[in-house]
Amino acid sequence: MTRLIHHWDAFRTSFWFVPALMSVAAVLLAFALPEIDSRMGRDVAEESRWLATTVSAGQTTVSTIAGASVTVTGVVFSITMVTLSLTTNQFGPRLIRAFMADRTAQITLGAFVGTSLYCLLVLRLIRGLDGGAVVPHVSVLASVVLAAVDLAILVYFVHHTAEMVQPSHVVREVAADLDDAIDRLFPERLGTPAAEVDPAERRAERGLSGPARTVAVPRDGYVQGVDEPALMQTAKDADVTIELLHRPGDFVADGLPLARVRPPERGAAEEVDRRIREAFVIGRDRTPRQDLGCAISELTEIAVRALSPGVNDPFTAVQCIDGLSATFGRLAARDRPDPHRYDDDHNLRIVARPITFGEALGEAYDPIRQYCRGSLTVNETLLIGLGRIAATVDRPEDADELFRQAAMIVRGSDEGLREQRDRQRVRTRLAELREALSRFEPPEDVSFE
Repeated sequence: MTRLIHHWDAFRTSFWFVPALMSVAAVLLAFALPEIDSRMGRDVAEESRWLATTVSAGQTTVSTIAGASVTVTGVVFSITMVTLSLTTNQFGPRLIRAFMADRTAQITLGAFVGTSLYCLLVLRLIRGLDGGAVVPHVSVLASVVLAAVDLAILVYFVHHTAEMVQPSHVVREVAADLDDAIDRLFPERLGTPAAEVDPAERRAERGLSGPARTVAVPRDGYVQGVDEPALMQTAKDADVTIELLHRPGDFVADGLPLARVRPPERGAAEEVDRRIREAFVIGRDRTPRQDLGCAISELTEIAVRALSPGVNDPFTAVQCIDGLSATFGRLAARDRPDPHRYDDDHNLRIVARPITFGEALGEAYDPIRQYCRGSLTVNETLLIGLGRIAATVDRPEDADELFRQAAMIVRGSDEGLREQRDRQRVRTRLAELREALSRFEPPEDVSFE
């Protein structure tokens, strides 16, 4: 199922899938409507002012629409490519996936391609009936209706494209992908978590030590997903414990360890290893389906590019930080995946490497913090964002990560901001954050000086 979902993600983020479906629908329509014409009869059609037409008029109408649709298809394609080029230069190449998944562009291309194909098929049919008694009145009228719909779609496409290149829209869309990733991944419900299993009932905790058989990586690439139910079923069938050495988002190289199986002698080794490899989806790029870091890094990349000297747009960086802080506020309130997963009989089956709150926070905040030392606005926004997250934090270890990030932000701003008044404003924001975290004590390794 996981592999099918990733195939579906690849289809929906392509420019060919939706146009292909709409082209198939256009072909079916081109075959169905002439049948309606033939069954309706010539007399019925000619009684209606909107349906009645002649062979020559029908040929002219359909051929004109077909030619215009082909021309506009090229224009839409050009607009799409220019938009991709501009947004890639401004926001980063990894956002191409998000723009290719835009449904409006896909439907617009599909509408004009489908209309062109429909008109070409109907045009051939009209020529074949030139000497006959039946003219496909409904088919010709349908081509006019399709052309009118295409014009409405084109107007909306231009409006949507103008919106799509605005930084606020880009940040909002990427933040929505990040929220979706959190909804999918937290809480994790693979098997039974350790917290729900009585320690006295835990059996065969061999997944933490002892000899193991190593399963090798089948090919180079990024881990895009893991079929967790399949892994659990494999572990139960072979009565083994599987330790995952990589999680979605990690780059793996051919031949290096992918997972460990304990005890090594149990089960049919080749069959078990094959099923474990098949449970991992490995591809060329990172995807946000199971990789929380992918969506985080996309939003972070926009902020880092906005802070570069060539762009110098701290306000876009502020929007990114606001989106990240809102997302991490929701993440702080969610249940976290337990690395040890048990089956229904309380046997340890999966030892995974779920992403921690600290790792996710560091992946988001560290690059921005390193590039914004000289920006008062961005440093203040980082601390304000940590304050938003602090409002939902209820775990001491999460609060420790907030303290650590705050300390690094303050030290960086002290080095980057020349004016004492600017540094004092940052300290004021730090005092507000510490007040929001007053129910927690800072860790011993954190210093705000």
